[in-house]
Amino acid sequence: MNKSKVLFLMIFLSLAFSSQSFSATLSNETSPGPGATLTVDGDIPLNLNFSPSVAGMYNTVGTTGNEQWYSVATYHSGGALFYGSGSDQTSVFKRSRATNQQFGAADVPDAPVLDADGNPAPWVATDANGDPVTENDWYR
Repeated sequence: MNKSKVLFLMIFLSLAFSSQSFSATLSNETSPGPGATLTVDGDIPLNLNFSPSVAGMYNTVGTTGNEQWYSVATYHSGGALFYGSGSDQTSVFKRSRATNQQFGAADVPDAPVLDADGNPAPWVATDANGDPVTENDWYR
C-alpha cells in the first residue's frame, strides 16, 4: 500500500469520526477488507469500507457519546508497517510489524499521550538523549 493511500485512509477516518460521537474501540480486524459499520445517534449507520486485506481501528476513551479524543490505525495484512494518528496529533505515525501481527501488538494509544505538564505529546518514543527510537516503537 503506497503512502498516499495510507494518508488518504487516515484523513478519511479522521474526518469520518471528527463530527460524530462514538465510544470504545471499533475494528474490522477479524474480517479485514469488508469494512465496519457504526451506528450513529442510535439509528444512522456509518459504513467504513477498506481495501482488501486492510484492517482499521478507531479508539476513544469513554462511552459518554460526546468524546473529544480518538486514535485511528491501519495496516495491510501483507504489509510491514502499522499506521496511526490521533485527534491531538499533527503527524501520521508508523510502527514496524511482522506480517502476522495484529493491533494488539501495535500498542495503539487508547487514551491521550501526555507529557509531564499534561500537554499532548507525540507517540514517538525517545532514548535517554531525546533521540527518536524507531525499533518496535511508533515513529514519524
